Amino acid sequence: MKIGVCMISAYFPPVVGGTEIQTLRLARALIARNVNPFVITERLKGLKRFEKVDGVPVYRLFTLGLGTVASLSFMFSSFLFLMKNRRKYQIIHAHLASSPAITAAIAGKLLRKKVIVKFGRSGKVGDIQTSDRTCLGRAKLKILMKYGDVFVCPSEEVKRESIDYGFAKRKVVKIPNGVDTALFHPVDDLQKQDLKRRFNFPSLPILIYSGRLESVKGLAVLFMAWQIVIKSEKEGYLLIIGNGSQKGSLISLAKELKIIESIKFTGQVDNVNEYLQTGNGFVFPSTAEGLSNALLEAMASELPIVATKIGGTEEVIENKKNGFLVEPGKVHQFAEGIITLLSQPEVGHKLGREARRTIEENYSIGMVAQKHVQLYEEMIK
Repeated sequence: MKIGVCMISAYFPPVVGGTEIQTLRLARALIARNVNPFVITERLKGLKRFEKVDGVPVYRLFTLGLGTVASLSFMFSSFLFLMKNRRKYQIIHAHLASSPAITAAIAGKLLRKKVIVKFGRSGKVGDIQTSDRTCLGRAKLKILMKYGDVFVCPSEEVKRESIDYGFAKRKVVKIPNGVDTALFHPVDDLQKQDLKRRFNFPSLPILIYSGRLESVKGLAVLFMAWQIVIKSEKEGYLLIIGNGSQKGSLISLAKELKIIESIKFTGQVDNVNEYLQTGNGFVFPSTAEGLSNALLEAMASELPIVATKIGGTEEVIENKKNGFLVEPGKVHQFAEGIITLLSQPEVGHKLGREARRTIEENYSIGMVAQKHVQLYEEMIK
């Protein structure tokens, strides 16, 4: 008999973020592995109550208003759904320790179902420290500690922070995020040039950032480093893929630094894999991460990496073996890494090959899904 798993995520594609991407990726991979996953999520305007997204059943539940009202109404509707459909699943898997995880924990206790909560990030913007700032947040963490069965962490840093806060060590496991290595893969030089022409990019070395445009991502440091690169007379083109609240201020900064002509803001794109295939390197100046999907995708695409020495990034990147690690906020260090990639392409090729190997051996979505299957099987014995 297949294991039924109800995944709870406040948002789900077409809303796109790291959690949403990883939830879909995992659910899709589990379908072929003796698991029946389905997702419950908030129903946003214009979306169907039920549909299949890439073969994954998705139930979009009643949600009223915005902010706290939306969270409370989704908690209520998801609780009713879990009660009504109790025969469809043995495990409730909440993605992120947000308010829906409380619903998962309480429903799991009442229905005697196993409950998994996935933590996303550590540090000031992570699940635990964010929750610990308020009375309600601390109460939520206590409920999860008491009623949650397993807490999945994408990195050792997130795992360590969870245990240090008080979550039982026996309940905390590390399972990294995974990437689709069939979708994110390298191309040869001829294909790379064809893609550059198709996207109307210049035939210059291209460095890429992919992710949210928020202050925590450290993009101001990247732009100041890029100014140093341009002033050193190194030719290159910087692609910024994604949207966020800082986009306007970043465009203004690029103009102020007189580097706007060598930067392209693409906005959100559906075919990130093809954009990555145009690249000659990937830059990731973030100041806080669990384990970034964007970083894993770039590594799977065989791009050499220049990234900050933080969180899960430090676990997947080994300095000078499969990428360059620099201290957060160090503009000149970041610029030096980029200049090395631009001036020594053979170094970049070597780092890129090692990056791809790292993903194939440790972070493919198939391997990550199999670890979840083993966890599910152990939980329902």
